[in-house]
Amino acid sequence: MLDIADHDMQAFPQLRDVEPTDSGGRGLHLARQLSLDVGWYATVDAKHIWASFPAVTTTPEG
Repeated sequence: MLDIADHDMQAFPQLRDVEPTDSGGRGLHLARQLSLDVGWYATVDAKHIWASFPAVTTTPEG
């Protein structure tokens, strides 16, 4: 799982339409495309956006 936090408590995460020339607003779209699940929660002084990814397993070569 990946958890990213920032302290901008005025803007909460939301999916929105973005244009190719927009400078932001793609984070949740990317997270939804690349992860198994994505969400967010707020603490007293930060908001956290999390994403879970499939476990990677390796097998010994031999």
